Amino acid sequence: MLTVTLCLIPLVLLGSTTGCEVIRTADMAYNVFKLVRVAYQLGGSTDETDELEEVLLLAEQGNSESQNKLGEFYDYGWGVPRNDEEAVKWYRLAAEQRHVPAQSNLGWMYKMGRGVKMENIRAHMWFDIAASLGDKDNAAKFRDEVARYMTSAQIAKAQKLARECKRKNYEGC
Repeated sequence: MLTVTLCLIPLVLLGSTTGCEVIRTADMAYNVFKLVRVAYQLGGSTDETDELEEVLLLAEQGNSESQNKLGEFYDYGWGVPRNDEEAVKWYRLAAEQRHVPAQSNLGWMYKMGRGVKMENIRAHMWFDIAASLGDKDNAAKFRDEVARYMTSAQIAKAQKLARECKRKNYEGC
């Protein structure tokens, strides 16, 4: 993997205390610049820009908490333009690492048809997985709500998909 040390001059101008960051790939560098530029253009403060930069770097390195948080940034338009497809991408990466809030968030995206095709079976599956792994929020409630609009055969299929997903260690679900 190409390692490039890149001085992020815009970050220095925006008040970054680090001056230079190690960027592992050209894609990471591009994503950092793109997100920081957008945050700055949207009037984001230096603290928000620094947080966005840190979250992106950690998400790119596979940190599930940061992947979920980046998904939320895109989901709600916090510091970046709202983008449901990007939110789903980051939620899915975190969900595949057993990140329970990301699994619930992904269920919500399927329930609402945001960034993915509205699909009650997948929504039920992700809510069921999150609930089974100890979701403290509302995964079980949302699962049961979705189930009201499903046939018994669809619920059985969702439960089967959830079991298969667990067997696959949550990858490729």
